[in-house]
Amino acid sequence: MTMHGPANGTPLDPEDLFSWLIAFFNARYQGQPNKSLIDVYKVHKDFMEWDSGQIDALFQHRIQVLDWLGIQANRDCLANYLAGMTLDFFYQSRRLLPFSEKNLRSVQHLYRQALQETGDLLKTAEARYWQSAYRMLLKCHLIRLHAVLASLVAPGVVGEFNYAWIYRDALTSEYGPEWQLRMLGLKPEAVTGEVLDLGCGKHANLARFFQAPKHSVTGIDRLADAGAGVTCADWFELKFKPERWDLILSHLAFSNHVWFHYFSPQGIFDQYAAKFFELLQALKPNGRLAYFPALPFLERQLPSEKFQCRHVAIDPLPELPPECRVPGLIATHIERLA
Repeated sequence: MTMHGPANGTPLDPEDLFSWLIAFFNARYQGQPNKSLIDVYKVHKDFMEWDSGQIDALFQHRIQVLDWLGIQANRDCLANYLAGMTLDFFYQSRRLLPFSEKNLRSVQHLYRQALQETGDLLKTAEARYWQSAYRMLLKCHLIRLHAVLASLVAPGVVGEFNYAWIYRDALTSEYGPEWQLRMLGLKPEAVTGEVLDLGCGKHANLARFFQAPKHSVTGIDRLADAGAGVTCADWFELKFKPERWDLILSHLAFSNHVWFHYFSPQGIFDQYAAKFFELLQALKPNGRLAYFPALPFLERQLPSEKFQCRHVAIDPLPELPPECRVPGLIATHIERLA
């Protein structure tokens, strides 16, 4: 998307200016959702290609921009919005990576710093030097931003490819509800009682599919569009109450995080293993935890007197001829015994 500012001299009211600034800073993310973390770490050249008209428009409206940025509440609002937008973009294809509140505050600080530097440059730069000076400012900001994002990855992994498949992961949570149920080895009638969809995805397709008078389904995801029955939160940082749920579902979410940390040289596998047993304790007696893919190295540790583990062979496309099917797909159902 190419976005040019309003004609030179045209006044912008505060609301229009906020929308214009968001569109200006958002432009770099357009067409970039499939970049790998390694591409981002290296400061991919596509992120550096700002349209000259955009930068000129910012300078042309510098008086109004400076007035708006001069209010701290405005700077904080825009910085927080841009930080959220950055993380949303980042996690669309890197959902397995952890991100703490400390990291979030770091990204917000970087955007507040960039906005402050933008204001300082608008006050002092001459028109003939504005383009080159602002491009340098953006480059410095992006390098700092990418350093924060890349800090989630072990330094020895970036530039090497022993574990590159992990960091190039581009799993999507936006599968339809029927497909998710098929991959979990569940029929719709099995979704009853108090149900938790762990890692429900941005649109919470499965959770919202079952939101009807006879269902009580809650979706949780750190990228979720919050609404009725859907919570935007990092489930890894939540504490789950014992004996709360009849059914906990997790399609390509919890177990993929566990696999990631199991193989990652900088993983926190022990913490995810602890969360696994916490989720099991959050089941009511006779409640079930259903997830895909299976976690055999954890399932072997289950005490048989407390839990019954069953593997379900998944045939996602039974309509295909046998030679075209994908073998070895396994979902897990764990029942907490009464």
